[in-house]
Amino acid sequence: MTGPTAEPVVDGQKLTKAQWFGVDALPAELPPAYSISRCLIDATVTAGRR
Repeated sequence: MTGPTAEPVVDGQKLTKAQWFGVDALPAELPPAYSISRCLIDATVTAGRR
């Protein structure tokens, strides 16, 4: 299933935990700045500020 209400799928090998967060409700601890996930988070936050 895909779409804005779809839950992320965890495979137990590459991903051990997955959650959706709104830009205004990001957790205090984010992935490291060099990770792909952090680059995606930063790009989304930046795009939301335009």
